[in-house]
Amino acid sequence: MTESILLIILSFLLSLAFALWLVPLIRKIHLEKKLTIEDMNKKGHPRVPGLGGIALVFAFILAITLTIALKLIFGFDSIDLNLLLPGLLSIVMMAFVGFADDILMFPFRPIKPILALLASIPMIIISYNENIIIRLPFIDNEINIGLLYPLVLIPLIVAFSANAFNIMADFDGLAPGNGLIISAALFINSIVAQKPTAALLFASLFGTLLVFFFYNKYPAKIFTGNIGTLFIGSIFAIGAIIGNLKYAFLIVMIPYLIHFLLQERIIFEEKRILARPRERGIPQDDGTIKSEYKKSYGLTHLLMKLPKMTEKKLVYYLMAIEMLFAMIAMVFIFSI
Repeated sequence: MTESILLIILSFLLSLAFALWLVPLIRKIHLEKKLTIEDMNKKGHPRVPGLGGIALVFAFILAITLTIALKLIFGFDSIDLNLLLPGLLSIVMMAFVGFADDILMFPFRPIKPILALLASIPMIIISYNENIIIRLPFIDNEINIGLLYPLVLIPLIVAFSANAFNIMADFDGLAPGNGLIISAALFINSIVAQKPTAALLFASLFGTLLVFFFYNKYPAKIFTGNIGTLFIGSIFAIGAIIGNLKYAFLIVMIPYLIHFLLQERIIFEEKRILARPRERGIPQDDGTIKSEYKKSYGLTHLLMKLPKMTEKKLVYYLMAIEMLFAMIAMVFIFSI
C-alpha cells in the first residue's frame, strides 16, 4: 500500500502544479481572443472566460499520465491499469461531450444523457463478467444483481452523475467547491476501502479543483463550462465504480438527486418536455438575487426565495448542504 500512497501523493502534486500553470494560461488566452460569456447573475452582465474546464481536463490527464509512466518505470503494481485506462477513456469521452455542447449548444435536451450512456461503454465492458453482490445496509440480506449492474446501473450512474452535476453549477464557485467536498469524501472512502486506483482519480481531481476554486469563486474570473462540469461529474461516477463505493457515491449525490427531481417538475407542471429551468438568478439593485420562477425548480431556486440571498451566500449554503452529506458518507463507510 505504501507505493500506492506515494503514487497518489505524486499525482495530486502534479495535478496541482499543472492546474497552477494551465488555469491562468487558459484564462489569458480567452481574454486575448475575447472568448468570453456573460455572467447573468450580476448587474451589467460582465463578460468572463467560459471554458476553464479545458485547463481542468488537461491538468488531470497530464498528472495521471505521468503517474502511470512512473508506475511502469519502477514496476509498481498497486494501481490497476486494467481499471484505470478504461475509466480514463470514459472520462475523456464525457469531457469531449461537454466541449461539443459548449461549442455547438445542443438544442435537443436529452442528447447529453444519451452521449453519456455511450461514454459509459468502456466501464460496461470491464464490468461485464463481475458477479455483483449488494448487501443491504444494517440488514444481513444479500442480492446478486447479475447483468443488471453492467448493462443498466453503470450507464445510469455515469449519465446521472455527469448531468446532475452539470445542471447545478451556474453560480460562482459552486462546481469546484462542491467538487472539492465530494472528491475528498470519496477519496477518504477509497482509502479506507483500500481501493488505490479510485483514490488516484479523486486525489488528482482534488488537486485541479483546489486551484480552480480560487479562480472561480465569487466574483468568478473564469467559468468551468460544460466541459468542466461533465468532466468532474463523470470522475465521481467512474471512481465510485472502480472502487466499488456505491453507498458513499449515492449519499454524496443526494443533493444533486433532489435538485434533479425538482427540476423535472417543469415537465409535468408546464408541459415543457425539452426545456430545462434556467439556473441563473435575477440580480437586484441591493446585490441580492431572485429566482425568475414562482415555484422552486431546484435547490438553487428554493434558496433564492430566502430573504437577502446573494450569489455568494447561495453557494456557501449549497456547499454546507453537500458537506453534511459528505460527512454522512464518510461515517457510513465505517459502519459496513
